[in-house]
Amino acid sequence: MLGSNAMAAAFIVVLASGCAQSQHAARIGNWLSPQPPSFLTGPIAVLLTNTGGFSAHVVMTTERSAKVPGIVSGELLGWEGKLLFAPKYDKATEKNYRAAGLSFVWDITGSSGFILSEALQAFAPMSSDFRATNIVVEHGNLASEKVDGHLCAPGRVTLFSSDGSTAMFDVWRATDAKSFPLRIREVGRPEPRTLEFSSLRLGALRAELFRPPEGFTRYESAEGMMAELATRQANLKRRDSSVTLEDQPPGMPSRPPGGH
Repeated sequence: MLGSNAMAAAFIVVLASGCAQSQHAARIGNWLSPQPPSFLTGPIAVLLTNTGGFSAHVVMTTERSAKVPGIVSGELLGWEGKLLFAPKYDKATEKNYRAAGLSFVWDITGSSGFILSEALQAFAPMSSDFRATNIVVEHGNLASEKVDGHLCAPGRVTLFSSDGSTAMFDVWRATDAKSFPLRIREVGRPEPRTLEFSSLRLGALRAELFRPPEGFTRYESAEGMMAELATRQANLKRRDSSVTLEDQPPGMPSRPPGGH
């Protein structure tokens, strides 16, 4: 039978183990389920299928009821019905995604794609149920205006999908840039989204940009890929924190000069 001291020591070991597992699970939870932006996998993407090759900076703003707009931004490339989006993560709550070096590739016609992690040198497939069945284009009643220095003609576009739903947009197309939709604004939604493009460049792009890079490891799901990345980051931190004073080279101070 264990003595009181032994029982206390055993309890501390079990408690420490449980805390470590909980902390590890929390770390993994913070990395899970990175989602592609809705404009990439939904009806808005259909409006970018007939534009030829392009690259541009894109900002999506959501007009929220709290009057605090939700903003997604990054670099978007398109070529032959495929899109590549490299998001800009600049909030503290998104530091894990920024460290992962994430980007998204999407095939508009196939409603499928994959997420890439540059840090892990890996990718994982994604898919969507959205399928566009018909498009109706009207002139609309809005005035022409300039967007990022390009004169744009407005129009109203209605998209019909295979599940019976419809989506309506006001679209401003550049008259001097092959009718590229420099501004796309949702109509009839309680929290409408607006996409605005800048620094537009037109021209053919390399097809390999829209394929998984050679040598990247394929994971079955984005969650599995991100869990692996979280585990590796946790192991790396544990190795770094395990360095003791005895491990330090001779002459290295145990704390920075001046107490900073």
